[in-house]
Amino acid sequence: MTDMCIAAANYLVELTNRHNESCQYSDQIAMSCKRLQKLLYFSEAEYQKRYAASMFDDDFYAWPSGPVIPSVYSRFAQFQTGKMATVEGAHTPLTQAMEEVLDYVFQKSKTISTSVLVDMSHADGGPWKAVYDENDPQHKQIIDKDAIYTYYTTHVIFA
Repeated sequence: MTDMCIAAANYLVELTNRHNESCQYSDQIAMSCKRLQKLLYFSEAEYQKRYAASMFDDDFYAWPSGPVIPSVYSRFAQFQTGKMATVEGAHTPLTQAMEEVLDYVFQKSKTISTSVLVDMSHADGGPWKAVYDENDPQHKQIIDKDAIYTYYTTHVIFA
């Protein structure tokens, strides 16, 4: 697990919590581990699209609910719905480019439900769909970073 993934996850949790504190209840975002994973995935895709480089050293795995970084999942699994808290530990500082991408993905996704984000990550012809194996209970299929780059340089994430 890289510290960068946890730093990015904490950043997204902080953005969500600040948003929820500043808006009416009806406009709040229910953060969950599943939603966090999709935001990290789309942040990786957007970062690759902009910079032709990966944001994270960790790989995304093709789990039933979409792309997941298992090490991040294990750290945030205690938060399944509602309000999340950041997790402690030493974390690598995010670059300005990383923060800009995370801010962009957060802003674009804040009115999209988690179930729709899952559906978006399951797009026909997409990187998750290409490797997911429903017959493998271990879900050890790694989503190739080149496949993420290739797919998302030709497909719009958020319309």
